[in-house]
Amino acid sequence: MIVLYPNDPSTHFLSDICKVISNSENVDVYFRDKDTLTYEEIISIVEKSHLSRLILYLGHGTSTEIYYFGTENVITSEIAQQIFKGKKLILLACYSSEFLRTLNKQFYSAIGFGNILTSRAELEPRDYNEYNHEDFKCISLFREKLVKLFIQSLTEARALNSSFLQFNNSLKLRINKVISECSISEDKTDKLLGKLMFDLKTEIKLFGDPHASLF
Repeated sequence: MIVLYPNDPSTHFLSDICKVISNSENVDVYFRDKDTLTYEEIISIVEKSHLSRLILYLGHGTSTEIYYFGTENVITSEIAQQIFKGKKLILLACYSSEFLRTLNKQFYSAIGFGNILTSRAELEPRDYNEYNHEDFKCISLFREKLVKLFIQSLTEARALNSSFLQFNNSLKLRINKVISECSISEDKTDKLLGKLMFDLKTEIKLFGDPHASLF
């Protein structure tokens, strides 16, 4: 597996995912803040990687690009069609499901996400008012749950040699459990957390061959 992780203050909460998987066999993690590799070198590494290796991106994105080197050197859909051709992908980034739709099915299998609200800075005015309870405690809890559930599902998938469909289903089942627990709680923070988890689950999309092995 190749992990692209543009670590910065806004994505630091994802670092636990890297800590858990970096010690696994056949895993290469590229941290933007620690590596001396250039944008061109990273692009080349991804493009030349073996088709059997999963590429996991942890960071920011839009419906048309993902940001490994910030907004200066982005991976546009045009570049992605070239370097991700025939590859297996998980893009844990905002609007990555929409981004994957722009790649004209050039990848082999992929999982993308919707708008993942992990900080108050990402909230629109209507969302800001809705989630502004106990200093946005639901947002911090959502980040913690997202990372925990993702690690659990990824670890299980490696142990069981799961397919993309099985990983997709196991992640959604774990999210469903949190939603169920929040739905019976009388606490407002829990209710808001449940809504964030529900939106997360409904916006996860699976593309390409669902039966392809994740690893």
